[in-house]
Amino acid sequence: MKKFANKQVNKLKKYQKKKFDYYKMINDYYLVNNEAYISVKTTSVNDIVSKYSINKDEILNDEFVRFVNTNASYIPDNYSLVLEICNHQFSEDEKSIITKVIENHYELELIKAEDELKTLRRKEISFLLVGILFFIIFILIYHFKFSLASEEILSFVASFSIWEFAEMRIFEEDEIKEKIVEITKLNNMKIKFNELST
Repeated sequence: MKKFANKQVNKLKKYQKKKFDYYKMINDYYLVNNEAYISVKTTSVNDIVSKYSINKDEILNDEFVRFVNTNASYIPDNYSLVLEICNHQFSEDEKSIITKVIENHYELELIKAEDELKTLRRKEISFLLVGILFFIIFILIYHFKFSLASEEILSFVASFSIWEFAEMRIFEEDEIKEKIVEITKLNNMKIKFNELST
């Protein structure tokens, strides 16, 4: 039993030391003429379009979106994306609906992310202005030697507001910008249908 455990530990150590090159894997399997292909095998429209959506108001299947987003996240930004949908059963109307729903989904996601960035920037400006205002009031009180019990509160509010501004600017804004870049890449993705023979 101890030999088996030692072998497993050695295999685990060997596995941990091995570096996996995702970019090499992408170059070997996904790239054609500087286009990165995300291939999806489907058996029906419901694999892509949610079976719960109604006509003229279709939405994408969550599992399909997760699959596409996950695969796209491994592809470097300097490659354009091609979504290859593999199935032999889609009619021209179904292809049109699928294309429209995918394009609409990522367009809406991009609009939501851009609105999120605008909202964050408004919050940043609000925190910065409050911080500066309270800091100026604190300095005036200190300079003219007014004795107020609220000096510590003013100092705290000024510090807190400026800290929140900095945190939003440094961390949250970058995160949303990265999200916008990823969604833009998906929004510009070409959609191709590849008919598989059975």
